[in-house]
Amino acid sequence: MHLNTWNEFRHAVYGCFLQGKDALFNLLDALLSECEAQSLIELSLSPHFQRTWDSVYEALSDGKIDEGRLRELFLEYLARPALDQPLRIGIDASNIARPKAVTSPDRSGQKVPNLPDGEQAITYGWQFSTVVALPATPGSWTYVLDQRRIETSTTAAQVAALQLARLAPHLPKNTLAYMDRGYDSAWLWCQLSGLPITGTLIRLKGNRCFYRPAPPPTGKRGAPRKWGDKLQPSDKATHADRLCCKNAERNTRNGSALAYS
Repeated sequence: MHLNTWNEFRHAVYGCFLQGKDALFNLLDALLSECEAQSLIELSLSPHFQRTWDSVYEALSDGKIDEGRLRELFLEYLARPALDQPLRIGIDASNIARPKAVTSPDRSGQKVPNLPDGEQAITYGWQFSTVVALPATPGSWTYVLDQRRIETSTTAAQVAALQLARLAPHLPKNTLAYMDRGYDSAWLWCQLSGLPITGTLIRLKGNRCFYRPAPPPTGKRGAPRKWGDKLQPSDKATHADRLCCKNAERNTRNGSALAYS
């Protein structure tokens, strides 16, 4: 990003703060620049936080943000891909564990992977759904378009559908949305099918099965078949000869991906 564009973006972000502007903006700079702080109070020690320590809590308790305008701002500064390339966005859910925050509202149970034997593989905290613009070259930096907390009364799929429904009208028509296998559901497919974007690519579970249309009745005794032949992407024996491979991409880290038509 050009330096002048970066300055314009910072001024526009500042304009999205409705109350406690200076404290919020200083706290934002501290969060972006301080990588070793382990608590809120340590953020006040950042050289980019030019206020006293109590302003950290003032920013969080009294500060107000125009969230709708902030989302619009992220879309305005979204870098557009090349003319012949689609815009690729990714949606995924992430956990923030807060097992000791007993007074914090609406915590939910969360699975904790890679624990030693005998340890309880569950903790409590919050879950967030994040929409990012994926870079053309894979890397650790992404551009966040939206982030929402997944409340216990909703699911990650419901929040993702809401986020995409609100973002899609403002995105280029040639946009592809990518989701992990946790979003593999017929309900979500139906919700996303009418969006004004090119399409959505959802990774399937390894044991996911599909069934082809049922064959016509044979006229013999007994009930006709309700389903056709089984199709399991991970089992090549179930792939019919009439399916032709339209595209194949290999990734040495994540295996191979095949698209059939």
